[in-house]
Amino acid sequence: MVFTINSSAAAKAGFTTDQITVISSAIVDGEPATSPLIINDRPYTLRVRYPTANRSSLEAMGNTMIVNSNGGTATLGSISTVSEVPGQTEILRDNLQQEKEVTGASRRD
Repeated sequence: MVFTINSSAAAKAGFTTDQITVISSAIVDGEPATSPLIINDRPYTLRVRYPTANRSSLEAMGNTMIVNSNGGTATLGSISTVSEVPGQTEILRDNLQQEKEVTGASRRD
């Protein structure tokens, strides 16, 4: 996903580009909570993520209502453009050697 922020529209709505970056990251991947959850004296970092309905499509992301620290609101689509780019190719390596996955089926006659 690529979020192209319209900085002038964001400023008019009372948002900084950094705030929009955090919000868009929270929609797609989630953002770590500010304080960990403590269970049996062990801290666990929680990742806060928008509900599935807000990240199910590009249109849903654009229609997500966001609120700034002063109480101003805007939809993400009104201050940025959301687009999807093709996935990246991944090359797996082990000990500097490229890994290749081979699959097959055995046949008995």
